[in-house]
Amino acid sequence: MAPLRPTLLALASLVAASARADPDAVVRAALAAEARLDTRQALALFQEAVAARPADAFLQQKLARQYSDLMVELPTREEQRAAVAQALVHSRRAAELEPRSAENVLSVAICLGKLGVLSGTRDKVRYSRELRAEAERALTLDPGYAWAHHILGRWHHEVAVLGGTARLVVRLFYGGLPGASHAEAVRHLERAVELEPGQLKHHLELGLALAGAGQPGPARAAIQRGLEMPSLEKHDESAKARARVVLESLPAGERKRSVTRRCPLASKPFLSPVTPARTLLLAALPAAARAVETGAGAEDLFKRHGAPLLQEKCLA
Repeated sequence: MAPLRPTLLALASLVAASARADPDAVVRAALAAEARLDTRQALALFQEAVAARPADAFLQQKLARQYSDLMVELPTREEQRAAVAQALVHSRRAAELEPRSAENVLSVAICLGKLGVLSGTRDKVRYSRELRAEAERALTLDPGYAWAHHILGRWHHEVAVLGGTARLVVRLFYGGLPGASHAEAVRHLERAVELEPGQLKHHLELGLALAGAGQPGPARAAIQRGLEMPSLEKHDESAKARARVVLESLPAGERKRSVTRRCPLASKPFLSPVTPARTLLLAALPAAARAVETGAGAEDLFKRHGAPLLQEKCLA
């Protein structure tokens, strides 16, 4: 009797060759690999599928998703940035092929956000502006698209929590960012939860937005709801880890937000354009621009440049 193992290997090779000859079989195999969170296998198969059908918007978007998901598995920023850059290329191609698809348009926004994380400040600001525009376009195409609400809510939250020093430097040196608010962050993320209550990342992100808005009680409840849900998708565990950090930092009781914030260097609320804090800030702006480019913190910056008490809360 012939050995069984060679027979099985030959059968596997025959099945693989048959799949490559049948583009639909390749797509099915790619979707199966994606479902079991095997990003590298899914990437290879979607590359093959796109090579056979380059004008297929669905396949272009799926290939973009694999490149985007691969980012977390790569060891260096250079490799991560290259993968996300490829994701952006394919997501833009999908949006060009099907410009009325909210998912394709939002895929562009997500890639811009990830690319911004890996870029210098000037590009971060540019990508952030583009991200908001693409996310708003996706929401216009489909007002009931939960992930468009999620991405817009996260954008509002992350821009709203920027300290005033950072916002001023961004405005003066990089053209500024569109207006953002905690209220809009919470509104969009509450809508995402309403539309997809079974998606744990909506609950977690709502909790982070509520924390940023100074509502620790509701923030804790939203985060705990998300943490209690089972992790089913590739980024669920990393989202939970990020939320746990915020949960541990929440105060025990509700905190009332101050309507008027005071600067420790000024004897009255920071409302006048001519105050000791503003004078010191303007003197430090050239260094601030350099610090923003290199990622230095504002507090450390001003400690080194003669304004040890000037912190971001003075301008928030």
